Amino acid sequence: MKKVLVGTIVAAMVALAGAAMAAGSADLTVQAIVSAGCGINNTTAVSFTIDPASTTDATATGYAHVWCSTGTTGTVAITGDGLHLSGGTKNMASGANLLPYTLSVPDPSVNGQGKSTQIDIAIQGRVAVADFQDAVPANDYPDTVTVTITP
Repeated sequence: MKKVLVGTIVAAMVALAGAAMAAGSADLTVQAIVSAGCGINNTTAVSFTIDPASTTDATATGYAHVWCSTGTTGTVAITGDGLHLSGGTKNMASGANLLPYTLSVPDPSVNGQGKSTQIDIAIQGRVAVADFQDAVPANDYPDTVTVTITP
């Protein structure tokens, strides 16, 4: 009886050990979700040089240096009103003296080619001749606006 009991115990242990050593495999999915994104690296100022003797509007061009992820379309816009908004008009200022101006983004669309590919978007500025001829004293007239890009 003792031999039968020992044999049964040994057989059970071998069966359990075999089950514990059984091998298996399964597939593991690996995935990445790449977000659409755009950004502004920096900007180049819209800088007017105004001659009060001029008979035409003063114009200047600056740039937003932007990027968008590959395949993403972005749009550049002037979203800020500047520091010296008055009556719905953007103004550059020197003390209490205001010099009205307008800004536009003629071609605001960006077709993304990746973060390492910078795209230069022109921002055009205009100061009407009537706003600087005999209207403001000679001086520096700065302002700051916000430029954004959205995918």
